[in-house]
Amino acid sequence: MTQPPMTPNYQMQPQGSSGLSTASFVLGIIAIVLTIILFCVPYLGGLLGVVAVILGAIAMSQTTPAAAAGKGKAKTGLILGIISIVLAGSIVVAAHAGLNFLKKNAPQWQKQMQEKADEMKKQAEDAQKKAIEDQQKMQNQTQPSSSLLRHDRVRLAYEQCIRQSHA
Repeated sequence: MTQPPMTPNYQMQPQGSSGLSTASFVLGIIAIVLTIILFCVPYLGGLLGVVAVILGAIAMSQTTPAAAAGKGKAKTGLILGIISIVLAGSIVVAAHAGLNFLKKNAPQWQKQMQEKADEMKKQAEDAQKKAIEDQQKMQNQTQPSSSLLRHDRVRLAYEQCIRQSHA
């Protein structure tokens, strides 16, 4: 009696994973990218993070063989979604805090800068007056006092106009 040849007893392994776990994984990655790399869209990243968490939780609760094979993707999507929600919330809170800080302190800073600008303008005017006086002294030493050159007269007239406009 001969026995039939032994055939190995292979069981079919479930291939692939559920669409929900893949969707959760992909949305988790997109949410992280939008939240971290594209810093300017944290709202969208947070929203996609919420969707990734929901899809990941649903995929992890399924017990079908295809879903069991995708539990890793579902868990990764769930974790990435949670991270993107926390980061998006942190970015939004930090941005609002920064804007409120600027709104509160901007008038004071503006006043300080205006005072500094006025002070620098006065210093520049004083330096210009001193330079003109020094130039006139030098001219007085080399020329008779009664004759001023034409450009000096124009400059003095200009300065008088400036002084009158500030008075």
